[in-house]
Amino acid sequence: MPIKDKNHELSRIQSGVYENNINESPNLIEQDGIADDILQYEDSLDDMNTAEGHITKKQSEKLILLYNSFWDEKGWEVGLGKEPFKRLSCPVRNCKITDDKMLLSQSDAVVFHIQQLGKLPPVKNNHQKWVFFMLECPEWSKNYNYKSELWNRKFDWTMTYRTDSDIRLHYGQVDMVTSPVQQEVKNYTSIIESKMGDVAWIVSNCDTASRRDQYVKELQRYISVDVYGKCGNLTCRKDWRGSDKACLEMINKKYKFYIAFENSFCTDYVTEKFFKILPLDVVPVVRGGADYSRFAPEGSYIETSKFESPKDLASHLKYLIKNPDEYIKYLRIKERFKATAYFGPGKLPSWCDLCQKLHEDTTTGKSYKHIEDWWSRNHCHKPNDLDFLVK
Repeated sequence: MPIKDKNHELSRIQSGVYENNINESPNLIEQDGIADDILQYEDSLDDMNTAEGHITKKQSEKLILLYNSFWDEKGWEVGLGKEPFKRLSCPVRNCKITDDKMLLSQSDAVVFHIQQLGKLPPVKNNHQKWVFFMLECPEWSKNYNYKSELWNRKFDWTMTYRTDSDIRLHYGQVDMVTSPVQQEVKNYTSIIESKMGDVAWIVSNCDTASRRDQYVKELQRYISVDVYGKCGNLTCRKDWRGSDKACLEMINKKYKFYIAFENSFCTDYVTEKFFKILPLDVVPVVRGGADYSRFAPEGSYIETSKFESPKDLASHLKYLIKNPDEYIKYLRIKERFKATAYFGPGKLPSWCDLCQKLHEDTTTGKSYKHIEDWWSRNHCHKPNDLDFLVK
């Protein structure tokens, strides 16, 4: 969907899909048990009869079965019962999540994590929607059981990061503001002067299909790039909860640019590593197989594909460093939006979309004849920007 950002009349991007305008984001009150009272009140509403026909929300409740495991995480980090839909503030909440396979025949939707898909499908009821769930890209699909003809015509819906999925899995979203929210005016000149480093990269997955490590190694010949994590010589430890908040704060204070390279070149594959940098006073440098203009406003990031080589990219970065006014233009564009990154499936608003779709989509008979054709054929490619390796 094209960006409509001409008079700041921009709408929400949920990993590439613009929806509604905002001025500020609402927050759930969590003081003095008020949030609990709200949820209990909503529970009571679920059991109330509607005015017409006395059909209760509880009677029309949709049951979602998480059929297999998600890396041994109970409830796939999403949670069980009705609580996830309340926690995520879903507009339609009369759904319930279970992982009890004894409820297979009663389930309205059956969600399969493709990375841990079994060889044999269970018995499918005609009324059910079977959902192909995958957070990672095809390059990292280590389980290939979905390619078996036994799974042909089994999946009704897809739930992936791709923009043409039936239900989108959002790694992040960008909310464009129609009018600036009252906020402290930033002194960008002072912010830049306090940044002693040029480029940073936090990475622990070294050997990837995109060969991003080799691109960065060449880039380092022309500009300083500090590499943190298992693939570098610098460390930035996460806290005991696994949060990298402290690392991001360090990056924000110290560096002007951040490497946000994907591990694969695949259609629409833009992960949280991009969205978590957007809110910072740092310019992300991106490299991947997506059209990034569908995910964030142009001018808020730098794309390697716009440059012939890492050397040319380095020249542009050094130009921006020497010309602060040009660099600041990237930061000012960020004033127009609020970016949010989602970590893990538990915080994904996609579960709201699944619940709503179960209630609103009455189509029957649609299924993917060969899910492999949709998922993995011609959606990923090898990097085409490593010509410097053969010189």
